[in-house]
Amino acid sequence: MNKHPEILVKIRHICKFLAETSSIIKLVKIPGHKGIHGNELADQNAKQMAQTVANQKTSVSNVISISDARRIASEIAKKSWQRRWNEDSKGRQTYEYIPIVGTKMLWPRKQGIGISYCRIFLHDTMNKDSHRTGTSDTPICDCGMEEETVTHLLLT
Repeated sequence: MNKHPEILVKIRHICKFLAETSSIIKLVKIPGHKGIHGNELADQNAKQMAQTVANQKTSVSNVISISDARRIASEIAKKSWQRRWNEDSKGRQTYEYIPIVGTKMLWPRKQGIGISYCRIFLHDTMNKDSHRTGTSDTPICDCGMEEETVTHLLLT
């Protein structure tokens, strides 16, 4: 028997609300805060606020709105992704075309042209990709002159 049935009711209510708003919550333990004063202070403050909310001394809506929480989480994710995109050694050709994370792309309505654009962004071509994956014997362009690269494809 659960000593606190009201907690189960609250949890069910929260789960229902999250499902209705298509929210996904993932709790992750990050052990790297130990020994870093600012992070330990942030952890302590977060625990105190969680306890205040749990003891019903304040409501979550008084702390932060759902839209603000989503906006803040989105900003954090985008900054993290941008930092990784700036520092990564992979995808550099695509980075040359699209250096800013979240850049909106307009794609052609015709699927074949859209696929060609995508291959250019990935710095890949049909013959080169087919050769790499083993579905073609050669990476040579259909013109027979040289390896099919994006530059060769666009300029011949």
